Amino acid sequence: MKARFVSGIKVIYSNDARDRPREAVTEINDYGDDINKGFRGLHVWLVPQWTNNPRNAAVRFELAIQDVVNPAHWNLAKGAGGDFRYLFPMYNHGQTEKITNISLVRHLNEVSEVPTHYHGMTGDINKGRGGHHLYLIWTIEAVESSPLLYVSGFSVAYGTQPSHEPEGAVTEIHGNGDSINKLFNGK
Repeated sequence: MKARFVSGIKVIYSNDARDRPREAVTEINDYGDDINKGFRGLHVWLVPQWTNNPRNAAVRFELAIQDVVNPAHWNLAKGAGGDFRYLFPMYNHGQTEKITNISLVRHLNEVSEVPTHYHGMTGDINKGRGGHHLYLIWTIEAVESSPLLYVSGFSVAYGTQPSHEPEGAVTEIHGNGDSINKLFNGK
């Protein structure tokens, strides 16, 4: 079986806890995987985005907590008030250890060491808002390194349907669509 790697995270919001996605990232101790658990606001879940290509795999995740909204990214504390919280996948094509699975760990006390059987973790997602401490954690797997590839040029393809997209087309990493014209009401 070909290895599967985590390439990013999609954030899902809902007013109803019953809308939890079946593929949502789970909390390792069954203390709840809703990021906003214990806070007002929407229910918030993380869903891993997958790739079979290690070149597209994340090597770690960075947490950003800030007082200014970033509309280009998914706020993990949507509707809760206070600071805005974002997770960013980090990539390094030269690094041979890639993320193969992600989970959450929720704890009453601050966690300073990565839990057993995991290889990395973010800072505390709930930092500064009280309640449980919450971390995204991950496992990694070493892959064979391959030579770096560089873009030396590209072709532009035109079409009126998404099915006209040529194989190997450049993809947009946040899932907003691959068409350059999409934001301009083009096809």
